[in-house]
Amino acid sequence: MGPNARVVTVTGDVAKPIDPAAWADPNVTPILHTTKRGTLKFRWANRDGTWRETEVKDVTKLEIAR
Repeated sequence: MGPNARVVTVTGDVAKPIDPAAWADPNVTPILHTTKRGTLKFRWANRDGTWRETEVKDVTKLEIAR
């Protein structure tokens, strides 16, 4: 995709636009992880490794811009 590619929308139970400033913030990392049910969730992790609340459940689509 290239060094300037970024996720612009995460879609699942809701469609969550990802702000460019949040994507570029060095204090957080976007996390896409599996659940016990085998689905995917999206959330952010803080620099210290703690996970924030889930923002999108049952993720089915990532929209990426270059």
